[in-house]
Amino acid sequence: MFGVAGAWFVERTRLPGRRLWALLLVAPLVVPLFVTSYAYATLGASLTGFFGSVAIIAFSYYPIVFLLCAASLRVMDPALEESSRSLGLGAWRTFWRVVVPQLRPALYGGLLLVAPAECRDEPAVSALLERLISGETAIREVLTFDLRQSMQNGGGPACLRLRVALSPEEHAAIGARIWLDDALFVALTAWVERHYRDRLSPTDLADPALLTESRCALDELSRLLGLANIYPFQA
Repeated sequence: MFGVAGAWFVERTRLPGRRLWALLLVAPLVVPLFVTSYAYATLGASLTGFFGSVAIIAFSYYPIVFLLCAASLRVMDPALEESSRSLGLGAWRTFWRVVVPQLRPALYGGLLLVAPAECRDEPAVSALLERLISGETAIREVLTFDLRQSMQNGGGPACLRLRVALSPEEHAAIGARIWLDDALFVALTAWVERHYRDRLSPTDLADPALLTESRCALDELSRLLGLANIYPFQA
């Protein structure tokens, strides 16, 4: 909604400073989402729940829709809209009956499915992806990426999907307390409650006490999990 409205005002009205507005409307793309989330969260508790998250994501990514719709409106023939108005349709009915149908390719063009390259190696999964593209869905393209390098480099999201098969002997040889059970869950929950701040303001980042707290928390976590000294400050 924000992207379509912004594109319409920039491309189809005599809005003063249209070029400046075009730049301002795409500005959220250059701001990382976590920075935007913190900024909006400081405005009130109402933006920290589910609906607040939806609003933050909408305001962060609407520029993608704006760019696609603005490009479509730029090449769209205004004569079609003028003909519609001359036939008696009002501005709103012209927009919904003439403009919106021509914007559908731009709106649907933003739907892209990204999947691991292994999906192409599995016949059933590959066939499903092909059906999604050719069927009556909004997905127009599927891109696959090789995530093996990310897995080897220890990327956070990649580690969540990494599975290593261990024999009973290998399992028993691991001395660290890394297998989650009820006792470890209780201990980790207590550790979080002791050390995790429920609020963090920009001024806290300049407070030396935050560094001391973080180091104490990491040191305690290392002992809790039975790990050796892994941080430089523990040496």
